[in-house]
Formats: sequence, C-alpha cells, structure tokens
Amino acid sequence: MQAARMPGAAAALLTALLAACDATVVTEDGASSIAVDVQPPSASLGLGLSLQFQAQVTGTADTAVTWSADCGSVTQAGLYSAPAAAATCRVVARSRADSTKSATATVTVTAQPSPPTSGWGLRCATEPLRTTGTFQYFCDCQAGADAGCVPGNDANAGTSPSAPRRTWSAAVSRFSAMAAGDTVALCKGGRFDGNSSQIYGIENTRCTAGSTCDMRDYEPPWASGDEGRPTIAFSGSGVNGLILGNWSSSVTVAGFRFLNLAFVHTSGGASGSGAGLQFNDRVNDVEVCNCVVDGWSLGVYSEFRQGCANGGNGRRRYYRGNRIVNNCTDGALVEEHDSEWDGNTFDNNGHDTCNGYAHIRADGPKTHTWYMASECNASNNRFVNNEIRRNAFHNGGVTSSAVKSSPSSTDLVIENNLVDMTPSCFSIACGNTASNWLEAIALGSWNTQQQVRPVIRRNRVLTNNGRAIALGKVQHALIEDNIVRVSGAADPGRDYEIIGTQRGESFSGTFRNNTVHVAATGPATAGFWIDAAAADVNLTGNSITFTGTPGACFAVATSGDVLFMNNNHCTGFASWNGGTSLAGWRTATGFDAASITSAPLFTDPAAGDFTPQAGSPLVGGASTSASCTILGTPGRACSSPTAIGTPAWSPTALAKPRDASPDIGAVER
Repeated sequence: MQAARMPGAAAALLTALLAACDATVVTEDGASSIAVDVQPPSASLGLGLSLQFQAQVTGTADTAVTWSADCGSVTQAGLYSAPAAAATCRVVARSRADSTKSATATVTVTAQPSPPTSGWGLRCATEPLRTTGTFQYFCDCQAGADAGCVPGNDANAGTSPSAPRRTWSAAVSRFSAMAAGDTVALCKGGRFDGNSSQIYGIENTRCTAGSTCDMRDYEPPWASGDEGRPTIAFSGSGVNGLILGNWSSSVTVAGFRFLNLAFVHTSGGASGSGAGLQFNDRVNDVEVCNCVVDGWSLGVYSEFRQGCANGGNGRRRYYRGNRIVNNCTDGALVEEHDSEWDGNTFDNNGHDTCNGYAHIRADGPKTHTWYMASECNASNNRFVNNEIRRNAFHNGGVTSSAVKSSPSSTDLVIENNLVDMTPSCFSIACGNTASNWLEAIALGSWNTQQQVRPVIRRNRVLTNNGRAIALGKVQHALIEDNIVRVSGAADPGRDYEIIGTQRGESFSGTFRNNTVHVAATGPATAGFWIDAAAADVNLTGNSITFTGTPGACFAVATSGDVLFMNNNHCTGFASWNGGTSLAGWRTATGFDAASITSAPLFTDPAAGDFTPQAGSPLVGGASTSASCTILGTPGRACSSPTAIGTPAWSPTALAKPRDASPDIGAVER
C-alpha cells in the first residue's frame, strides 16, 4: 500500500514508520542493533557547575537522543547542570529511534575537589598562616557554601577570624590597598559572589617579591575540619575572575601569592565567560598554588599585550599544584619568562560548549590544554609534573594539541608530564582536517620564528591517533626518556607518525632513549619520522615495538642529514626505514650496526610497565662510547644519563640515573 493514497494522518504515520524501518539496522532475530554511547562516561563536578555531554548513536540514521537526569538538570543539547548539594547523579541519553537503547553517565557532585595528598598541592594546603604582616579576614556564605558557614559583616574591623568582614567587594578593596607582607584571608567552606566586584587592573606597587601580598584561606572558628577551599563564584558573559596589571599602563608590579582558592564560573566554560586568572605583561613574581580554576572561557591568560618591546616583563610566575578544569577554549594561554608550571591537573579544557572554537586558525578546533603562544621569544620556562586529560574534548574524544609552544621560545623544558589523549577523535565531526593533526606535545611556528634548545624528557603519552611528539621549526632539540603508548584503532583514512618532525620544517636535534609501544591497528605508522628539511639529527637508544599493525621503525627522508643513528631497537615492524630492511639500511648508510630486532621482554607492557626483564636484549644495549651533538654542543654522550624512575607515572617521580652500561629505551632496569 502506498502512503500517498491513504487519508492524511494515516499516510503520515505510515511514512514515518517506513522511514524508521529503512533507517534502523535490524538483526536476524528482529532485534534492533542500535547502540548509544555517552561521553564522558563519568565526571566529577562542583556544586551548581555545568558540563557538556555528547551522545553517539549507531545502527540508525536517526542519531538524536533524549536527555534526562535523576538529579541536577540537563538540556536536550546535553548541557548538564549540577545540583546545589553533594550527590551522585545519573545522566541518561536515550535513543529517539529506539527508546529501549540508552547510555548512562555518572556525575559525582562535590562541594570541593578531593584535598591534595602529595606535591605542591599538599604543601600549599598545609602551609600555616604567616606570623608577620597585617591580616584582614573575610567570610561569606552564598548558596553552595558549607552547611555550617557563618557569614561576617563588612561593618566589622575584619582583623580577627572571629569577627570577619563579609563580601568579595570588600576583600578586593583591601587587596588593592594592602601593604607589602599583608594577607587577605577568606574562610574555608565559604562562597563569595564574585560578580559583586572584580579584581581588575590591580596595580598595587607596595607589594614586592621579597614581601608579597597574599590572598589565601583560613580556618574559621565554626569549622569542623572538612571544609574545602574558599570559592569565588562568577556568572554571566564577559566576566573575568582576577586580573593583575593593566595593559594600558606602564606601571610594573610584583610580589603576589594566591593559595588554596577556587575561582569558578558557573557556566561550565561557555564561550564568552572570560578568563579565570589573568596576568598582564607588567606583572612579575606571582605564585598561584593549590587553586581551582573551573568553568571559564580561558582558564589562565598570561600574555604580552604591549608587544615585544615590553617582552622583558612577565617573569617568574609559578603555577603549582592547581586544578585547571572545564575551561572551554584553553586551560592556559601564556607568554612568560623564567616561569614554571609544576604539578597541576588539567581536565576537560577545550570542550564542546565552545562549539569547536577555532583558536588562531580556522580549519578546525585549535583549543589546547596549555599553550605557550609567544611571539616575543619566551625564555627559560618549565612545564613539569603535570597531568592532562580530555584535551579539546569534542564529540566524545580528544583532539587538537594538548601541550603546545609556538611560534618562538628558548630553553623550554617539558618534563615528567602525563598526557592522556585517549579516547581520540580524529574525524571531521571533531573539526579535524588534513592540516589539523591530533598532537599530544607540539613545538613549532606559523612564521619564521623558531623554538631553540627545547627539552622534552620523561613524559608519558597515551594515544591512539595522530602524533605524540611533533616538532616544527625547532633547533637543537633534546627528546629523551619519553614513553609513548599507542593503542586502539587508528583512523582508517590517515597514516600517522608517532614522534618526529613536521614536513618541510627545519629541525635539528637528538632523539635518545625513548620507548614507543604501538598496539594500534589501522593505517601505516612510523615510530620516528624525520623529514628531509631536518639536519644534524641523532637517533640513538630508542625502542619501538609493534604488536598491532606493523609499521616502519623509522622514516628518515635523507640519511645524509643524520649525524648518528645506532643502538636502536625495533620489533614487529614491516620495514626498518621507509620500506628498507635493517640489513639494506646498514648497507646503504652504515648506520644501526649495533641496533637489534629481538623481542624486548618488557615487564608488563599492557599495564604500562616498560622495565626490561632480566635477559632482555635492551639491557646494556645503549651507546657508551659514541659522541653526539646535544643542544648544539658536540662531543656529548649519545646515551641519556637518566631514565624514568618508576613504572607508574607520578607528579613527584624523580629521574633514575643510568648505570655504566645503559639500557635501550626510557626505563633503566
């Protein structure tokens, strides 16, 4: 029967039913094969904050879902808002084509993130109030504060914890005028209305590096001991959290500390929600420790806005043990000198709420976790001991570049970070194009500037797509002791290189004692890719293992630009170098005479333990006699002097010295 010959309502119903049948895959027993996946499958969220969920429906052309939540609320676009009290909530995405098919995400709603247990976070959380200087105490109890919170009063003198002043605007006024060595203290468990006043363009010239102006937490008399960080909550478009310095002024300020505070925007990171922390170019000697920056458009914004002529400022900024989460463009967009990011946790920065915000270029989402966007040759910066997850989280997977420096820097150190790029999303739906690779750590430039003497050391990168370490215009790089673990199914439409240089970009440097373990299936893969534009390259002591689809151990375009290549290991490969066997490569170039292809005998590669077992061919296989050019200086040892110290990553892990007969790979037995 044709729908067109039936009465209107019946015809419409039959047409819809026929369309549903045509669109849905049905198994032989008549059951629907529709499946629903929701990302992220679990999350931790502060009171009243928001998080964007994504649902993917397969087995039907109708990919729409109906969203619901048993506590808090969720829009039909998947934007979830947490309740005002702690709870464990379930967010459900249910297929519109088949209501029996659904997926559930669990959201743990807490008043504060778990207290730190190690490193900088613990050190700052337990740092006692100093015994010098004048204190001004503040306590407010806006919605979401601890249940026992007792508010202060702005009519109080505020010089005692038992009689604090109250409002954020009063605290801002005091902070702007405080003397060197003084402290503004906010009550633990308190919640302040940040919209009442913003710290904007503060130019307190009385503060100094040797006698800082502090804003931090204190334990109020009513506390029971379980109170979290004081929270300053903001809302609305175009609202910023804390801004030091003034771009329109020539005044230089220095000497500020912010300890154990939470700067929260309640939008969950919607586009246009401002920057949580912003330090302008004439601000020096700043410490931010054990703070939370949650739900902004930009988490931390620190850039030279007055141009390179003023590039000597913006120095000695220390970010330690912070949680930078749910910010929709970049977790941190920075341009600094002599600064350090140490022991911070980054999660869900650059997410779908920004709708694929295109940062810098327009060929896809260019959001990042940490981006050193220096056009003034930022120098002597360290990004160490940080943990990164859910970078640029679009349509259920990570994308774009997590840790990036471009266009110029000198002596940048990226060391002992965990960069988790799983699950990867490498499709057009995630904004990726032919020129938009997924990269965990990327150094390069979009102009004639370059990276000079960078060190990328002892990092652990987990991915199933794209490039783990990508190097553009880089000179005298040192890439050593990194572990890259590639798993899952790679995008079938692309090949990819795990560690290497970018096509057509000038490069020089050394790759030594890295471990690459590829369990992925999919397209052609190269463990190390060295483009023809590279020169003065050393490749030594590296271990590559393919347990999935075999690939090329190396893809060295021009062997004449390689200074030294030996004492490497590779197994499970399709070719040693770009279609050439190891024997053929040795004959053609004279390289890799002492390189090996035996099984590596790792302790437990599935669990990420790449320590060589007793009897492993990697033990003692690195070079102790040959010399390489390291960081532009010839005559240095080709083997790294240190190794990854522990099989499991830790933000407080130390390097392990190698013995007199160093092993191949990142881990020393």
